[in-house]
Amino acid sequence: MLKNIFLSALLLFTAAGYSSVASAEVSMTVLVTGANRGIGLELVRQMRARGHQVIGTARKPEQAMELKETGARVVAAGCHRQQQYSRDGGTAKGAED
Repeated sequence: MLKNIFLSALLLFTAAGYSSVASAEVSMTVLVTGANRGIGLELVRQMRARGHQVIGTARKPEQAMELKETGARVVAAGCHRQQQYSRDGGTAKGAED
């Protein structure tokens, strides 16, 4: 759900006239989450092509080779797995790392 909200905000940002800001030759610093693949990686490529500084997050930055090749600054995403507990207070089966 949060990902859908983010994508919706991104589309609104784009539709609201981002292109007019970019055409004014204003350099921005852009933060892209989930930047190591898919839509996030493509967004990084487009922002870098327009001359913007990009900070891209990835869960495993050491494996984000394509992201690094774009020239973006790569940082680790702060993802924490929520631990699940069984009714008796022990760790639920399959919740261990």
